Amino acid sequence: MKKLLLLISLTSIFALNSCNKDKNDEPSPAPIPTPTPTPTPSDPNAQPLDYTDANQIIYNPDMGFFSSKLVTVTPDGVTNKESVIKKITKPAGRFSGTYNKDDNFDILLLKFDISAFSERNGGEEIKLTDKALDDISSILASFQGTGKTAFVQFAYDPDYDGKKTTNSKGEQVYADVEPKDFNLVLDHISQIIHAVKPYQQYITAIRCGLVGPYGEMHSTIYAGDKDGKECGYITEIMERYVDAMQQEGVDIPLLVRQPRFMYSYLDLTGKTDYKTATPDLTGKNHIFGFFNDGYLGSDSDLGTFRKKDRDGEIKFMSYFTRNTPYGGEITRSSDKSEIPLWQSDLEGSVKEMFTIHLSFLNIGYKAEVFEALSETSYNGETAFLYLFKHMGYRYLLTNSVINVNGSDAEIKLEYINNGFANMPFHRKKEMFIIFQPESGDPIATDTKQVFTNAPSGQETATAASFKLSTEKLTAGKYTVYLKVSDTDGTYPVQFANNLWNEELKANKIGEIEIF
Repeated sequence: MKKLLLLISLTSIFALNSCNKDKNDEPSPAPIPTPTPTPTPSDPNAQPLDYTDANQIIYNPDMGFFSSKLVTVTPDGVTNKESVIKKITKPAGRFSGTYNKDDNFDILLLKFDISAFSERNGGEEIKLTDKALDDISSILASFQGTGKTAFVQFAYDPDYDGKKTTNSKGEQVYADVEPKDFNLVLDHISQIIHAVKPYQQYITAIRCGLVGPYGEMHSTIYAGDKDGKECGYITEIMERYVDAMQQEGVDIPLLVRQPRFMYSYLDLTGKTDYKTATPDLTGKNHIFGFFNDGYLGSDSDLGTFRKKDRDGEIKFMSYFTRNTPYGGEITRSSDKSEIPLWQSDLEGSVKEMFTIHLSFLNIGYKAEVFEALSETSYNGETAFLYLFKHMGYRYLLTNSVINVNGSDAEIKLEYINNGFANMPFHRKKEMFIIFQPESGDPIATDTKQVFTNAPSGQETATAASFKLSTEKLTAGKYTVYLKVSDTDGTYPVQFANNLWNEELKANKIGEIEIF
């Protein structure tokens, strides 16, 4: 493959209730319910490309629908390791036009069941064994080459089944399932992060569940106060995760179940503090985000938010979620008299998705919700399709100018983001320029420049500018592509225009001729 000498300059790249279930600037601009209108390229030398959103489903890393897989961990290893790896390595499915709860997409939630390491479940209270850790590593390593990513969650709830017991009043309540020694819980976290370290490229986020039924951080002794601090056990769990990640050099999103945990973690425990607080997202706090397994089920998202102040809590959370993936399970209330928000106020729910930056939803949970959305019209299509197309980031090329002068070529690009969300902070995508001659091999060059997110919901375009040497190009016509991917070329990003080259995994940005 031929080499091309490049001199690259990148410019103007910015414009970026209790504990139970039941950058310091303002959040993103006012949300919009439909894709941003496509600007008309202003440069007379703009490439004659289609700058409109093709309104197609696109499959990009760290976003969209996910399915889950239980991973049973014992002192003797993972008992279902082969079936887990088979699930991971199975080629991802592609939407065929009708909702199917069994569709297999590009994100998996790996629910690691470590209940065998708790005496309350009949296990032995010991650290995770070498065999268990080796099997966990093998499972994470199997993501290599699949194009898939994982949400990783560990919990002590056997089979993630919501283990229950009978209390002294004869009532059925969730059982405490965690180790009796809380320090062992903290030790397990340190081991988990050490095991995760080599596989960060494959991980979209860690769900900081660990305690409570389903690992959802409620209805357990460890969801209560500790030493006078509200949700003190959970904040210690959060702190241990952060400390272990810093020590191991792991920098990926850490998602918690409720904004209340962040209030406690940041010492914002007053009833009105969160309304006026501008959370400090510098240092270690930048990794935090949220997962919501009661999403749009009621006005409080089944206890996720303080009742009667959903907007205040959404605003607080949006500081975090503009740089971390957000989503979970869209559902309905267990109270049949309460109409879920996605049904009573679909328009408002979609607007909120731009504010809270919705990135992902569980395809296999509450089929009746997705079936109802598949029969509901929104913005000229079904609400289900609209959600599918706009979860996560959705970059749209709005201008491409390529001027060839002598032995140099100048490329100027502009793009916006029509998706609900932004690329997660830990994804450092690089930009490659690919020249495809009319005949012969493509000529690819790594610009060594990091791709910059275009902020969701903003009409102002983000700009990238390159100056290239064309001395090594032979005379002839070339189609020019931009590839946005990891350094090794994996996890490429497709733009929403109809400009995608599947073979090159790159977006067409124009054509040139070298004389």
